[in-house]
Amino acid sequence: MRSSKFTFILIGLLILLGVYAFYTTYQMKKMFCRKNDLNKENQILADSLHLLKKQIDSLHDEIYDMGLFRLKFDAEGLDYLDENYGERADWEKYITDKLMESNLTKGDNPLIPHAGMYGDMKINSVRVLNQKWLIVNFSDGKIWGEALFEYEPVSKDSIRFKKIRSLLYPFSP
Repeated sequence: MRSSKFTFILIGLLILLGVYAFYTTYQMKKMFCRKNDLNKENQILADSLHLLKKQIDSLHDEIYDMGLFRLKFDAEGLDYLDENYGERADWEKYITDKLMESNLTKGDNPLIPHAGMYGDMKINSVRVLNQKWLIVNFSDGKIWGEALFEYEPVSKDSIRFKKIRSLLYPFSP
């Protein structure tokens, strides 16, 4: 009788030990799989981070390039205008506004050397390159072109614009 109780307890302990061993093995396998999943996820995130860093570098280069040939980023050009024509908070906006006033003329813009065929030829956009030149995009709604202008402030409230060259793109219906 005593040996049967001992055997019963021993079998019970062995069963518990087996269940414990199975459970521990199962949990370790689960943790190993989770670790592998986390490693894969970590690699994906690392690859994504690397790609994002490359994109940020590329955008920094684009921003730098966009700042080239812009009066607002040309300290020497702004100093020249301030010293010779009086200080302004935003020379680029002032020059652009003065040029765009020529669009208010009825009919074609008098600064554009091409007559509109499908409407009035007007300036669409302006980029002030430096303290001396600017480039414009113009169109009549279908035909468009670009022109390079020289400009010079003549007084505090007046600017003279002189076309240097223009280009009219061929119409393609």
